[in-house]
Amino acid sequence: MLIENAGDGWFPLAPTTGIRGNVFAVIHDSPESEPAYVLKLTESLEIQETGQPTISGFRQCIFDHLLVRSRHPGYALGEASDVMVDVVLLDPSKSLPNHFLDIKDIRPRITARCRVLSKATTNEEPYG
Repeated sequence: MLIENAGDGWFPLAPTTGIRGNVFAVIHDSPESEPAYVLKLTESLEIQETGQPTISGFRQCIFDHLLVRSRHPGYALGEASDVMVDVVLLDPSKSLPNHFLDIKDIRPRITARCRVLSKATTNEEPYG
């Protein structure tokens, strides 16, 4: 998948060409809503977090996984060329989510445009 800047906030140190990742897990919460996808990034994403207890007030954070979910019911990832998604940075010091209860209180960091670059087949069962 390719996550691109949609003009609604972006990660300053992220490539301007977008963030690429592969689906690591699929999390369903109900048949009526779109699933959330845990993406394993092809390249780590560096973020300088502000308001930290350091001399500069910044802390370097490296993220290897994102969570993305369609912002609009009925617009599934891969069914349209671009789908607007909420993007959540997954804390590398915590376990990756694998159930909808793990993500129900997580707040999105940004809104972005998501494009499925290729659809791979898998024998794995979705999480949730």
